[in-house]
Amino acid sequence: MKNVVFILFMTMSLVGYSQSKKEKQFKSEISEISKELNWTQEESDKALEFYLIRYNEWKAAKESDNKKELNKESRKKFDDNMKGLLGEERFIAYKELDKEKKAEKKAAKEEDEDKNE
Repeated sequence: MKNVVFILFMTMSLVGYSQSKKEKQFKSEISEISKELNWTQEESDKALEFYLIRYNEWKAAKESDNKKELNKESRKKFDDNMKGLLGEERFIAYKELDKEKKAEKKAAKEEDEDKNE
């Protein structure tokens, strides 16, 4: 019985650690975006909340048979929440910046892969 409790405790600790690690990553990303797009602290806090919800939904969908459908719904809900928070014009600016950042990450990843070959 002690082993079961110990294993359960360790599993919960790891889940908590990975969540806080992901939350730190999102905070860093949002901070960068926030500076570039002049978000208020309230907007940044709400965006973090939306990012975490989206991440948790993605993790849940990953285990599901209809992963593609669930991810599509989750992305739509995330975009709707962000659009409601920022308004149409600022949401478009956010999406453009998001695309740029993703392209930069992809290019950096490809560059690293080329160096390793």
